Amino acid sequence: MKERPPIESILEIAREAGALVLRLQDEIMRTPRKRQVKPDGSYVTEADVKSLQFIAKGLRALTPGTPIVAEEQPADVNKTILGNDEEFWLVDSLDNTSDYLLGGSNFSINIALIGKGGYSKMGILIFPKLGELYYTGDDGHAYKQEGKAPAQRIRVIPFHAAARDEMMKVAQHPNRPSGLGLFLGKPLRFITSRGQRRACLVATSEVALCVESEGFYIWDTAPVAAILKAAGGGVYNLEDGELLTFNKGLRLPAYVAAASREIPQKMELFGLHGVMGSPSDANLRKKSSGT
Repeated sequence: MKERPPIESILEIAREAGALVLRLQDEIMRTPRKRQVKPDGSYVTEADVKSLQFIAKGLRALTPGTPIVAEEQPADVNKTILGNDEEFWLVDSLDNTSDYLLGGSNFSINIALIGKGGYSKMGILIFPKLGELYYTGDDGHAYKQEGKAPAQRIRVIPFHAAARDEMMKVAQHPNRPSGLGLFLGKPLRFITSRGQRRACLVATSEVALCVESEGFYIWDTAPVAAILKAAGGGVYNLEDGELLTFNKGLRLPAYVAAASREIPQKMELFGLHGVMGSPSDANLRKKSSGT
C-alpha cells in the first residue's frame, strides 16, 4: 500500500487552486474567447485548464507515479487509468463552471484519492468564493473549515436523532419540483442547495440525505463520498444500496448521499416505499429524483 501524503499538503494545493480561479473569474466572465463549449454542452474555461495544471503539478510532486484522472483530460487516457485497478487521483479543477461564468459562488475544486476496488479514501472539496473547505483528516475524521477559522470536525445526524425529529430535512436541487415524501410516517422538509453542497449538508448533519439522478461524473462525487464516510455516512448506489465506487466508468448511476443506510430504507419518496427498494422500481425512482 502506498503511503498517503499528509492531508495538509493536499489542502494547500486546493487552497492555491481556489485562489487562482477566483483571480480569473471576472476576466473570464468578460472575455468570451477564454471559454469554450464542449461536445456535451458544458463549458470549459481558462480557469479550468490553469487550475488543473497547477493541481496536477502539485500532486505529481507529492506522489510520483500515481496517475491522475481529470475532467479536462482526454477520455481515453482517463478510461485506461480506470481499467488498471490501481490507486489514482481524481480531480475536477473547476466543478459547476456554468455557475462560475455567471459570477456565482457555488463552484468548487474537487480532489479525491481512489484506492483499489474503486472506493474513495481521501476527499477535498473547496468552495473558494464561499470560503468553505471540506476534507478527510489524517485521523480518519471529516472536517469543515470556514474562512481562516480553525477547522471543525463534522458528523452526520445519527439515525435515532433523525427518527426523533418531527420533520426530517432532505436536500434537493433548487430547480426540482417541491419534494413529497415521508420518513417513518412523518413528512419530509426539502432544503434547496446547488452542486455537491447538497451532500456536504448531509456531512454536517444539516440534512439527513439527498438523492441524485444518474449522470454525475466520478470527479463530481468522489471527494464528498470520502468526506461523508469519514463523517459517519455514505454515498450509496440507488440501484442496490451498496457504497458507490469510482472505477467502473466516468459516469455515475443514480445515488443517495445519506447519514446512514437505514434512513433511505425507511423512507417513502413520491409514494415509493424505500428509496433503495427492488431493482424493478429503478426507473420510477430515477424519474422521481429529477435531474
